[in-house]
Amino acid sequence: FALVYRPDLRRAVYVAAGHPPLLHRRRDTVTSRGAGTQIPVGVLRDYVWENEQFNVETDDVLVLYTHGVIEARDREQRPFGNEKLIDPVVFLGSSGLFAATAALSRPVLE
Repeated sequence: FALVYRPDLRRAVYVAAGHPPLLHRRRDTVTSRGAGTQIPVGVLRDYVWENEQFNVETDDVLVLYTHGVIEARDREQRPFGNEKLIDPVVFLGSSGLFAATAALSRPVLE
């Protein structure tokens, strides 16, 4: 994946390239950016990836994560999945990086 943020323009450009989507939280809404729109690098030689551009406002939160998070399994061997990340992202607030990481890790580890 690649993410470029221009604070002077409050603009972000993202390409997933086979990675999980970026989660973009604005207030109490989470939007998936780049979900299922790209193939991994190296699959097709002439494939052209498309960048997704979006505005970033003060207090927005951008969450990037790996397949390891969504492929983690619980005690019954059920995959964690993308959907279970949404609620923790909605309630992240402005608690800082370490608190946000702990809040996102907690449901995966339970």
